Amino acid sequence: MQSTLIALMLVALVQALPAAADSVLMRNGDRLSGRVVGLDGTSLTLRTDYAGEVTLALEQVAEIVAQVPVTLVMKDDTRIAGVLSASGGRLALSRSPGEAPVPIAAARVSALEEGVVLEPAWRYNGRVTLGASSSRGNSDVSRANADAEVVARRGRSRVTAGLRGAYARDTGRDTEGNAGANAKYDRFLRERWYAYANSSLEYDPFRDLRLRATAGVGSGLQVLDTARTTLALEGGLEYVSTQYYDQPDEDFPAGRAAIRLDHWLWEDVMQVFLRAEGYANLDTIERSFVRTQTGLRFPLREKFLAQAQLNVDWQGDPPPGTESVDRSVILSVGYEW
Repeated sequence: MQSTLIALMLVALVQALPAAADSVLMRNGDRLSGRVVGLDGTSLTLRTDYAGEVTLALEQVAEIVAQVPVTLVMKDDTRIAGVLSASGGRLALSRSPGEAPVPIAAARVSALEEGVVLEPAWRYNGRVTLGASSSRGNSDVSRANADAEVVARRGRSRVTAGLRGAYARDTGRDTEGNAGANAKYDRFLRERWYAYANSSLEYDPFRDLRLRATAGVGSGLQVLDTARTTLALEGGLEYVSTQYYDQPDEDFPAGRAAIRLDHWLWEDVMQVFLRAEGYANLDTIERSFVRTQTGLRFPLREKFLAQAQLNVDWQGDPPPGTESVDRSVILSVGYEW
């Protein structure tokens, strides 16, 4: 209720203020005008009409006189909305009309959002890829595959969900048919460290898998998270339950290790990706298994892409009549957002 009242008061303050630009005075005496649109512990971003967005070293800023409220996102994920100001290089925020500015430690600020945004919105990204081929004549082969992933992020929470499946038929006989699904929740405890809860389902009758289900918890390190490269390493404990068609079912605890990498070899031309996770059976180590997806993405027009991918699944001590290693080469096109 208190947050709602503050937000209403800030809206009223916006309406009462004249439509003027923010003013930033530098320590060397230069004065810049525009709109403050970014702030972290070391820099301030000012959007100007004459030079676009300008990034200024916060230690060189002597004074800020802002006109409209903004929302400061602190490093502990809390949010404070108000009109930003600075005097003598020290930041302050006026949370409501007539209220004295409250000092803000710049080192505690991780981001600035324009306007009053007391509850962060979910941000989504993901991709869907589809591939199909068919040949007739001396050979009669059909193949189809699909792969999709969605990642949602809000504050310290990140949710990842994925689906994949493949089907192939050769001369009237099914030669491949599998499907998988996964879901994971990450909670960032620090800027790079996070705890996670993970689950997956897998179906593949050609490997005698009626259903393999995993569920577990662990921790991860977001090693890199830049426009060019994202890299995460994870490790934890899982419980694995497997139902076979012809073999006795089994349940066992497992140690899980995983890596996730997306890296632009050439920006907007070619991206390499890797998804790999291994499950070490803590009861019978030779019955461990590994799943990997490796490939290249090539942006096309708009948000469409082409993808070349190699999937390799390894099962230690596989059921009789099946192989330890399954390989699939997949060419597909897709859409990302």
